[in-house]
Amino acid sequence: MSIDKRILQSIIAVATLYILSRFFGSYWFDNNWTFTQFSHLSIWYKLIWVLLGGGLTYLFIKRSSIVEQATSSKRALLISLGGLALLLLLFRFDSFLFGGTNLLVNRIAIVETGLIRWYDSGSMLLVGLFYNLLLAIGGVVSDSTLYRLKLAAGVNSLTIFSFLATAASLWGAVRLTHLLCREQKKIRWAVFTLLFVGPQSLLYFGYIGMEPVVISFTIWIAYFIVRLEQEFKWSTLAVLWLLMLCAILFWFPNIYLLPAVFFAATSSFFRARNQFLFPYAATVLVFIVLLIMLYSAVSRDFWDAQFILGLKGRMPHSDYGLFSARHIGDMLQALWVLFPQVIIVGLLIWNKTINLQNRVSGALICATISGTTLIFLINPINSIPLDFPGLSAYLTPYAVLIAYLMATSKSESKYSLSKIMAAFAVSIPIGLLPSYVSIDNSQAHVDQYTREHELFSMPTIHAYRDAYFYKKDFDKANEWEWQLPTRSDAYLNFRGCQELVTGGKVSDALSVLPRIILQHPYWTDPRTLLADIHITAGRYNLARPQIDTCILANPYNPVHYQLLYRCLRDSRDYHNALTAIFKANELSPDNPDLLVDLMVINQFTGNLLVADSLATRILDLDSTQAFPYAMRGFIAESRGEDSLAMKNYERFIRMAPEDPESMKIRKRLNALVVRSRAQNP
Repeated sequence: MSIDKRILQSIIAVATLYILSRFFGSYWFDNNWTFTQFSHLSIWYKLIWVLLGGGLTYLFIKRSSIVEQATSSKRALLISLGGLALLLLLFRFDSFLFGGTNLLVNRIAIVETGLIRWYDSGSMLLVGLFYNLLLAIGGVVSDSTLYRLKLAAGVNSLTIFSFLATAASLWGAVRLTHLLCREQKKIRWAVFTLLFVGPQSLLYFGYIGMEPVVISFTIWIAYFIVRLEQEFKWSTLAVLWLLMLCAILFWFPNIYLLPAVFFAATSSFFRARNQFLFPYAATVLVFIVLLIMLYSAVSRDFWDAQFILGLKGRMPHSDYGLFSARHIGDMLQALWVLFPQVIIVGLLIWNKTINLQNRVSGALICATISGTTLIFLINPINSIPLDFPGLSAYLTPYAVLIAYLMATSKSESKYSLSKIMAAFAVSIPIGLLPSYVSIDNSQAHVDQYTREHELFSMPTIHAYRDAYFYKKDFDKANEWEWQLPTRSDAYLNFRGCQELVTGGKVSDALSVLPRIILQHPYWTDPRTLLADIHITAGRYNLARPQIDTCILANPYNPVHYQLLYRCLRDSRDYHNALTAIFKANELSPDNPDLLVDLMVINQFTGNLLVADSLATRILDLDSTQAFPYAMRGFIAESRGEDSLAMKNYERFIRMAPEDPESMKIRKRLNALVVRSRAQNP
């Protein structure tokens, strides 16, 4: 039997097994999160999916001339690409993924000063530009609608960014297809389909994180690797390395492409037949160094450590280490459901269909290994179903490798193979899309998963709540919010701790809070409550570690800096307290509560002019605030303006008779009244 026939039979076998696993996988496997997606869809859709897959295969093989017309001329190509772009745009309107990445949205909407994490600096700078443009278009609005406007601008700026990344991927796929198939117009459309509609398809339909840039940079780097192979030029090599640098600046995980670029560059200087092993050996060394650097970095950084799995895992994934059965099972499911052609790639290597001495094949194999390794190392922060689309970006090299093999193969049956693979590449995402494109279809699947994995309930509920909130379906957003106490034991325990503290049973709360923090180390609410308890009790040395960890985990939340300010103020470290409150005010400008604290600490440190101006600013923002009048009284009294001080004290007492400071203010007022009468009998 020829290799071509074996590969063809393998493709048919993989397709058959894939269909069977989609229908019966939820019954066959215990840890079946990927297969339950399909089991929750209507029977009519399942039948349509099978018929559509068969119909596409028939159309691509027997009626390929119809498809070829879409690329027969530049005009036809532009019309086809425009239709595809419109389709991608329309699919976004009901996407469950549209409201995801709420942390990114909040970072943009709250932090106007541009605090950016080093690993997504380039992307966030571009998103920030779109955000400011959208705010400028929104114009001047009232304070009551400003926060919503900021959130909407945050979502829309990320959406624009991801759509532009998709457009860059689309154009890159067109250019690479043209480069590979200059003389093979009959399979040009099939190669393009394999390049663009691969395992990464889910990211085109509404995802608004950073991962869409992974696809575009992967395709464009592959383009320049092919150009470097076809004709070596120093300028091409320089552009390739420049592109690699830009990829890292835009989104640091793009460094997974570094071994591929290094291999392509190194192999360009070792073209002799007996020298092809050296680039592989050098690339393996680079790969190992990257792994060592990665684990060295995350071992020193609390925030980055949450993104990477360790050997033993961590709470709440203590049974989810790198080589645990659950993790390996999830990896196999991800590779199988996203892109079962991974098996085809393995068979091609096994049958020596891939020439390892070919520099482009070697570079793309390096990229596939790096991408798969990165997926293996990534820790599912939210839950496997929610993180699934983001992981798919790093499988893009598989699609590029298969497209390259189909375009460059000298096999007589490469036309049939490429058409079958193209049909396969299109039909697989269609079976996944309903669970991600439609928020209603995704609910049942994720709901079942979180019931079986309670520790993932809270982040999942938050994701759906925010998704509905951004879609302005507030009733459903509230429904998800109300599920927190019943669906998440950790959240219920935390609420119980809050009530215990309010009721004065602090010791009971202290017996539960550390356990919640251990289970959810990156959830900052329990840490802020614990820090608040310690500050109230005067245990500032115990409060600081919790506050510092909150700032590490979420440096964009002004509440954490306000808590730090309280800790420093009460421990009489006024200089550093002032720095902390400035930071909190920077993150949440014109917040009256923060301005009151800033006013108080300026008064403590003797900056009376600043404190007085802040009192005026607070009253302009919120005339119901009482304490600025007390502050004006303090300042007037210190200047010897007793009558003005008395007027402000009286105003404070009228507005806030039950305030804890009211008794002290009454005493000061009475003292001033007695002094005034003594001076003016």
